[in-house]
Amino acid sequence: MARSLVARLAALLADRYGDAAAGLGCDLALLCALVPGFHHALHADNAVIACPRHGADAAELRRLGCTCTDIEVRPNHTPWRAFTALLYLDDDHRGGEIVFGEGPGPYGRLYRQQIEARPGVLVMSPSNELYFHRTTPIEAGVRYSLNCWFTRDPARMAPEWR
Repeated sequence: MARSLVARLAALLADRYGDAAAGLGCDLALLCALVPGFHHALHADNAVIACPRHGADAAELRRLGCTCTDIEVRPNHTPWRAFTALLYLDDDHRGGEIVFGEGPGPYGRLYRQQIEARPGVLVMSPSNELYFHRTTPIEAGVRYSLNCWFTRDPARMAPEWR
């Protein structure tokens, strides 16, 4: 069942993103349970933005309003990730929404979208610097989700999802 779901997510990415999502395989799939107080800090799934004067903490760059022209996009600890899929599984919690469009400098500010964490909602996006995101804190209950990251690199595709 899990293998079928991951394959379906890869097919949906290919349908939505066309050639950009060709040849994808799953790097990692996790069943997540987020508890009250937990949140994900502002980040992109395969990159960091670094400013020579202000550092590489995305939230701090945003807070400072960094508009330096010499900021760089650098790979993070998972640069092979090309796409991300997040499937919300429950609604017995408060908080835990994903928020896009708050990236530092020119990155991730093309739009702002906060997506409510409701069962069956599927969020798919490229993993790059244009898709900075965070989650709001879990206020009550436990938020369950299936998180999957996809790659084009066969060496990074998890054998259990092939």
